[in-house]
Amino acid sequence: MATVWKNGVATRLGDGKNNSLANGVFLSGNDVIVAGNVTTGDNTVGVLWKNGAAGTINSCRMANSLFVENTNIYVAGQDAALLPAVWKNGLPTTLTTGVPETGTNTTTGAYLKSLSMNDKSVLYVAGYRSTFFNGDNLGVHTISVPLLWQDGVPGVLNNGDSDATLKVYQKTGGRAQAIFIVN
Repeated sequence: MATVWKNGVATRLGDGKNNSLANGVFLSGNDVIVAGNVTTGDNTVGVLWKNGAAGTINSCRMANSLFVENTNIYVAGQDAALLPAVWKNGLPTTLTTGVPETGTNTTTGAYLKSLSMNDKSVLYVAGYRSTFFNGDNLGVHTISVPLLWQDGVPGVLNNGDSDATLKVYQKTGGRAQAIFIVN
């Protein structure tokens, strides 16, 4: 069950009947805001808990991270179609993933894991694009490419390899899981 601890005191966020998961927490003034997911049967929805009270996020399947700026609440995750999206005050914007890797029988998805904002209100989102290859010349495998979106525009994070575009399928770029901005 999704739970948040404040000064060592646990507050359960779920209803005890359904699976719930807390993925991100943000303190805004005296408000504790938590982003996560609730699964009922086969249906998973993104949820924001504000001071323990739950509210679903419009067309959100997975809520992975949140950031609060003044009165604006930003949530990063996947929409109902499992596309990467950022919600600002409940309104979603789908993000592009750049040019995916190509090959025979490929499927590409993207996962937003963390977001933050600088003092100029530029939103940054860390995550990754993952391409599954089913039966190309290297067999079944997956390539993950770390991405950083700046105000909705994706960029590949160089992983130190000489081939930052990861066109060589034996390489794995990794995953960007978190971001922290220092102004």
